[in-house]
Amino acid sequence: MLESVFCAVLGTSFSVTLLLVPILLFSPLLQKYFQPKVSCFLWAIVAVRLLLPTIPGEQPQISIPVPSYQISLEQEEMPEPVVEITSTPEVTKIHGEIQVQRKEIPFMEILSWTWLGGAGLSLLAHAVLYQKTRRKILRWSIQVQDERTMEVFNHCKEECGIKREISLYQCSILSTPMLMGFWHPMILLPERKLDEMSLSYVLRHELSHYRRKDLWLKLLILLAQSVHWFHPLVWIMGKRASADIEKACDDAVLRGSGMQARGEYGTVILSFLQGEKEKYLPLTTGFFEQKKQIIRRFETIMDIRKKRKGILLTAMAVVIAGMSMVGFVDVSAAKTGTSATLKDAVQQRESSSVSESLVSKGAAVNIEDLEKLYQQDPEKYHEQMNQKFSDFQEGILKQYTQGSVFQSKKNVKLEEGQMTWPVPDCYLIAVPFGMEFETEGGAGGVTFHMGTDIVGKDTDGKSVVAAANGKVVYVEEDNPAQAYGIHVIIDHGDGVKTLYGNLGSTDVKKGDTVKAGQKIGEVGTTGSSTGAHLHFEIRENATPADPAAYLLPSK
Repeated sequence: MLESVFCAVLGTSFSVTLLLVPILLFSPLLQKYFQPKVSCFLWAIVAVRLLLPTIPGEQPQISIPVPSYQISLEQEEMPEPVVEITSTPEVTKIHGEIQVQRKEIPFMEILSWTWLGGAGLSLLAHAVLYQKTRRKILRWSIQVQDERTMEVFNHCKEECGIKREISLYQCSILSTPMLMGFWHPMILLPERKLDEMSLSYVLRHELSHYRRKDLWLKLLILLAQSVHWFHPLVWIMGKRASADIEKACDDAVLRGSGMQARGEYGTVILSFLQGEKEKYLPLTTGFFEQKKQIIRRFETIMDIRKKRKGILLTAMAVVIAGMSMVGFVDVSAAKTGTSATLKDAVQQRESSSVSESLVSKGAAVNIEDLEKLYQQDPEKYHEQMNQKFSDFQEGILKQYTQGSVFQSKKNVKLEEGQMTWPVPDCYLIAVPFGMEFETEGGAGGVTFHMGTDIVGKDTDGKSVVAAANGKVVYVEEDNPAQAYGIHVIIDHGDGVKTLYGNLGSTDVKKGDTVKAGQKIGEVGTTGSSTGAHLHFEIRENATPADPAAYLLPSK
């Protein structure tokens, strides 16, 4: 469950980047031609989009979650090339030669927990800072009782159309006025004397923050930053948004005002900015600008040009944000990954041939049937799958190697209708077909691996070849982040298709006719993968088929 959430977050980050980058790049133009509130609307759209999941788009017919594995092989003395494969998939032995060990490496799980920890720490840090600051401020604050000040305050509330009760405090430790509080809002004034005009500008500024719901926008952005703490552009967005919020508030106070009023207002704002700079306080509206931000803010204050409302631009941003929710990352499939390490090299690829015809062998296996078998006797099912895996691995090694994975046969004879091995020089099976795994979240459910994950020596970049003659019917290159990553599907006729997933690149395009053994791409780590491997599937009429029926000679 956690890994699926993490994949959804990654997909959202990637999708929103396509919206966020143009806004950041064209921010100066937005400030020049559009009202400041337009930028706030855009930041709100981006923040909401960051907190919504990406919906998977169109993908291949099967999407099955499987855990990650690592395979390591070590060569020792080689008294004789005798192969013995045990009845369990955990250990494979080749006498006097190698020992293959497979153990689960929860790489994606580690990344997922790292992300969750970072998000939790970010939220906790901001929450602690906010509560600590709030208590400290209230400890040094007293409610304003001065009649003149309250009269100006009530007059400003009427001008802003605010009827809700808002408390007004004076704080001896603050150097800047600010708005704080979601359910019980309060305006805090520094302990200094202000004339009626200056007090009016300050109160109208903070009341405008309240009327515009700026604290809620800041909260929305903070949540987005915490969820996507690993994305630097999201943090840049937070800083830009804080500056734009202040500019939009200034614009709301000064709308319709002339140069004299703007100059007076700017003088009041500058008087607070020239004092001791306040430390950053989350979820407040204090003045925390840097020097460059102050300069840009004053340019906006003194700018009396009529600017556009940006209704069409905002609508376009909403549409683009909605469109970006579809299809960038497949979050429905779990992570599959394998890596391989060998101390000695495997020889060059074998040449292979196969008959022109390929007939369906009736090896299709429905997931429902596997579920029934598993529910009847889980232990027996596991034993049977282990035995099938051992027989399949042993058969492949005998078919393609000279008794050792280090010595490939130069010429491999394939009987009519038999598929050739899709990754020459890589003959080790990391995750077999039909192996059961607990579903994410537990609750006693299981899922089944409907393909075969293949690895070997320096798997990354190895050539992947067509398992049989056929026609390429699907090539995915534009969306490498989805579960299958870059992948190719070949139609061999008679309802038989093969899928080659998690590729690094492809050498074919849709509509190409290919021969058995022809290179169609290279092994990679795209998609839901933590290590280089080929995810290989055989399908009969869109139903997964047992690969042993096609890749091993008939007995």
